[in-house]
Amino acid sequence: MPAARWLILAGLVLFTASLLLPAVDGAGFPAQSGLDMLQRGAGAWRDQVYAWYANPALGVSLLACWFSRFRTALVMAALAMLLALSSFTAATMAENAGRSVPEFSFAIGFYVWLGAILFAVLAAASGIYKVSVTARV
Repeated sequence: MPAARWLILAGLVLFTASLLLPAVDGAGFPAQSGLDMLQRGAGAWRDQVYAWYANPALGVSLLACWFSRFRTALVMAALAMLLALSSFTAATMAENAGRSVPEFSFAIGFYVWLGAILFAVLAAASGIYKVSVTARV
């Protein structure tokens, strides 16, 4: 199996693990799992928080990579990473939108989720590399 496929599978395993692990922990509320965040996050755009949309971008990236559309996969993985990294500014954005945000910290599930997105970037990049090396021969 090509390296890109192994990286895709590793990304899927990490994404699944991120859903089961605590992703956000805060004072005054129980830890939220990645699955909790996935279920609640779709409406966050109203608060100008767009990190949740990294999830569909990640899915499109992994599918594109699986079907050897490596450039599309890389663009979508890069978009997913940018959206995911916007999580670090999510509290500020929600406060600017007039929402009260309790103190929280990111837990292990959040970082595993970022790792899944990184694997999508690596899968797409390795696919592009393999195609370019094969084309030169």
